[in-house]
Amino acid sequence: MFNDILNDIWNNYRGRLLCSVFGLFIGVVVLWLGFFQALFLMICIGLGFFIVN
Repeated sequence: MFNDILNDIWNNYRGRLLCSVFGLFIGVVVLWLGFFQALFLMICIGLGFFIVN
């Protein structure tokens, strides 16, 4: 029963769920490091992602 509910939520709201978790992560990083350090970290992560691919 619980597994069916989770599958239904994942299938119908996957994008909203992933973006919400990503937004929460970004918010925590900004609070933890500060805006400019978090921005620098995100730029480095993005560049590393695109360089490897």
